[in-house]
Amino acid sequence: MYGEPLQVVFFVGLIGLIAAGLFLCRYTTKYIILSIVCLFLLTIYLYYSFSVNFVDWDKTAVLIPLIIIIFFFSSLYMLIRCGIYLRAKKLMAANNGQTVNFLVKDFSFKDGIHRFLKWSTRKENMIIFALVLIVFTVHLFYINTPPYKIGDEPSYVGEANRILSGQPMWFLEHPPLGKLFIAGGIFLFGDNAVGWRIFPVLFGVASIFIFYLLCTQLIKNSRENLNNPEVANTKWSKPAVFIPVMSTFLFAFENLSFVMAHMAMLDVFYVTFMLLGFLFYLKQRFVLCGIAMGLSLLCKETAVFGVIAIFLHWVITRRKEIIEDIKYTWHTLNSRKIPEYKKSVILNISQVPLIIGAMWMLLLPPMEWAKTPLWGNIFTRTWYIVWKNLTYSGTGQGNGLLVPTHTWELFFRQQLQNFNTKSSIPHYFNAISFSIWILLIPVTVYLAIQAYNDLKHHRNNSIAVFAFCWFVLIYGLFIIIDVLINRPMYLFYFYPAVPAVCLTIALGSWKLWGIARRRRVTKVAFLTILSLYLVGTLVCFFIMSPLGSNLIK
Repeated sequence: MYGEPLQVVFFVGLIGLIAAGLFLCRYTTKYIILSIVCLFLLTIYLYYSFSVNFVDWDKTAVLIPLIIIIFFFSSLYMLIRCGIYLRAKKLMAANNGQTVNFLVKDFSFKDGIHRFLKWSTRKENMIIFALVLIVFTVHLFYINTPPYKIGDEPSYVGEANRILSGQPMWFLEHPPLGKLFIAGGIFLFGDNAVGWRIFPVLFGVASIFIFYLLCTQLIKNSRENLNNPEVANTKWSKPAVFIPVMSTFLFAFENLSFVMAHMAMLDVFYVTFMLLGFLFYLKQRFVLCGIAMGLSLLCKETAVFGVIAIFLHWVITRRKEIIEDIKYTWHTLNSRKIPEYKKSVILNISQVPLIIGAMWMLLLPPMEWAKTPLWGNIFTRTWYIVWKNLTYSGTGQGNGLLVPTHTWELFFRQQLQNFNTKSSIPHYFNAISFSIWILLIPVTVYLAIQAYNDLKHHRNNSIAVFAFCWFVLIYGLFIIIDVLINRPMYLFYFYPAVPAVCLTIALGSWKLWGIARRRRVTKVAFLTILSLYLVGTLVCFFIMSPLGSNLIK
């Protein structure tokens, strides 16, 4: 899987020795030396693999060594910190006469079912179930219309059929998991519109519900005074209800999200897994976060922006704890003694990249077994994906309907493009809903100001800080790439950032409600404007979606 047999033995042997050095570590010199030597040899092996196998090595003479250096020193720190953790944990268990277990939590299946039934009977949750059911019904009603391929479906449906027939794939710039889902739909329902689109529809509907859970978790984590009784005097004005319900409503009836969930393309798969990864990150379930983000990355490589967003948010919100963790490690190394046990925030978050890397290296080759000419070497395959996306010219793929545009133009000019190749209806417009697009600039400015104020007042876990990291890293990196290399960009690249915009609109609306309710006149005016806006969102969805295709020629 990784090349020549000797390379396989060498790679597996080094990983095994590093693992032995970690789990057998008693904070003695021999185990530390063993692990560090193996890590150094692994770094040399990675450098060799990069330099020999990667495309256009001369053009990346600075980038690749930088990646290797970062890998070595970050892994070295994690190796030392893990050794200290294991030793301190054993000492703590020995002193207290009991086993210390920080991973396993008691869970009763019966209690879990009872809690879910109680949770699902809440009115706000029943509303979300209704929204999901409505969107799912609309998807199913139009899933077979049009019966021909639209957008980029010719490329990915063709890839799925080649997978099913055992032929090599042609478009190797993306990982295979999303194509496998499309192939699964064709295998179950046939080579028709239902087979192409059934899994994108299921994932798109699931993303709505996951986004609702994510918003709810954000409220729980927030340290803001969101439960101010002067603002939240009724159930529906409480932030734990108002913000998640409104955010999910806007996301469910947003046109671009609906269209991307109705087409056999890769974006809906990676966005759904990315939302799931965000949810587990906010719950501090880092193992599950790594699994979800790894699956997202296996669907489409741009999920790496979501991983970066997680780490940016983690660094911002845990900056003091990170410094304390480094001081603790340095003090332990200097004193050569294990001080009192202390949890490590760095060890916790390190589970995410470790699991993502393991999933990528172990699952990518089997998923592409004999389907690509590059499946036999994971490093060549990885670099090919990166290189191909950075040098993409926008020609020779799909059916030519996706017109490139500059990323920043989206903020100043609405773009409305019909995905259909024929004049028949229904239409599928590649466009952000007008009710969302018209607020993009105000939302961006408000989000930046609110996130700055929250950080200034040490509200690190605020909704605005997370939404800011989400928006800036998911879509802001596309703007940077556009400026630096002038790569063709497309409107649907904004799709992963849509939930962040919906969340910010809901947060801003709740903040305005807190101000408006102080006087009767402003209270009535706010409720009127909010009601009109929500109705306008539904009208925009009706007109732009297949439901209102006869209204737009």
